[in-house]
Amino acid sequence: MLDQARGAFSQHQEAASRDALLSRLTTREAQVLERIVAGRLNKQIADDLGISIKTVEAHRANIMEKLNANTVADLLKIALGRRQAEGLTPPATRSQSARLRQRALFRSEESTRR
Repeated sequence: MLDQARGAFSQHQEAASRDALLSRLTTREAQVLERIVAGRLNKQIADDLGISIKTVEAHRANIMEKLNANTVADLLKIALGRRQAEGLTPPATRSQSARLRQRALFRSEESTRR
């Protein structure tokens, strides 16, 4: 029973730490991170958001610095850890049709911004 309580407390601390890190991101950085997690390339992210590739690279560098991540794998651990804590499935387990719907949603969001 005590081990379960310790485990739950540890998970809660990890989630709080992860949320604190993610709250440092600007809205645009969060959008870029969302697309990185979805497996999009810098050029695709730039097209999705209507910004230059250099801007995506700058956002990506800022995200990595703010989240204290050295690799994209570290970013995925942080971002997917939050999704799992919220009960969401990571993009790698989604069906192809769900990914296509997500891409269509990104494009429709972009077209409404113009």
